[in-house]
Amino acid sequence: MKLLVDQNISHRLLGKVENFSATLTHVKDEGLVDASDHTIFMYARMDLMPG
Repeated sequence: MKLLVDQNISHRLLGKVENFSATLTHVKDEGLVDASDHTIFMYARMDLMPG
């Protein structure tokens, strides 16, 4: 499972939950800081969803 973490959640949290079975990435790491919700949704849909 892949999860994209929104900017309202600290990127520092990712290091604390890396042991879960999900692959986590933060909007900051994807260059999506201050992007609209629609842009983030479309990014996640195209880049993170299995195709």
